[in-house]
Amino acid sequence: MAAYIAERHRYLDLGVSREQMVERQREEWREMVEHHRKERADIFEGSWRGRGELLSALRSITAARQAQEKAELRDEHRLERVDLARERGLFPTYEQWLSARDRNAADEWRHRERRPATLAGPTFKMPTPHDIRCARALQDGGR
Repeated sequence: MAAYIAERHRYLDLGVSREQMVERQREEWREMVEHHRKERADIFEGSWRGRGELLSALRSITAARQAQEKAELRDEHRLERVDLARERGLFPTYEQWLSARDRNAADEWRHRERRPATLAGPTFKMPTPHDIRCARALQDGGR
């Protein structure tokens, strides 16, 4: 188990490129958000008194375009993450890792908690039939 943990730590330490990618993506997202914020401030500064319809149309167009830019950047970032994961691959589970080294050890690990089947729980008492004539209705408050 210690060898597996050590190997997994070495694998995770190689994640520097992933951390760099994530930080770069965060910075790209921050820059885009700041650019959108500045763009909206520039477009909508000043008085729009008496031009409400134009203001509404401009807001709608700006929001739609900025939403498209966000979606494009989100998709681009997702594809980069998928490519990196595909390139790097997943680290094997402990059982897979054992299996690659010793099939018997993997089988022992897989069946380590197997116990014979047993019945558990409280004892079961067979229900006894009751005559319906013995049932009585009781009044409890307004019920």
